[in-house]
Amino acid sequence: MNPTNLSERYSEYASIAPEDLEFNEDGESIATLHQTTWVRILAVRRKNAKGTVSIEVEMSLPTCSPEPESQTRMGPDCLMRDVVLDTIDHMSYLLELNDLGFELDVLGHDCLWTAAKSFSKPPESGVFEQLVPPSPKSKTG
Repeated sequence: MNPTNLSERYSEYASIAPEDLEFNEDGESIATLHQTTWVRILAVRRKNAKGTVSIEVEMSLPTCSPEPESQTRMGPDCLMRDVVLDTIDHMSYLLELNDLGFELDVLGHDCLWTAAKSFSKPPESGVFEQLVPPSPKSKTG
């Protein structure tokens, strides 16, 4: 995924007329802009906030089931080490989004970390550059 693709997907979704959107029981219309095993980037429009599109980033640990054949000569802890390094990279990614004005939150006992920001006009291109998630080192990505 690159910033241009994210921007194009956001623009396509933001340009849909409100009457053409499907809203859930909470009054939200949600489109997935990008998804990896670590991150899901959503665009959200709310019935009661016409003209505003929120970008929400959800980050959680991927399911990891190490397989013996995937281990390196460094031993079985190698994969978990990569998962820890990926977690650090993704947490830094969320902090960078926070520096851009995204609000951070943690949801539920599953530790779903989120970063969200509402926009009343299209975000600058730099926002989409920052939205591109890090590339995982581990085999979970």
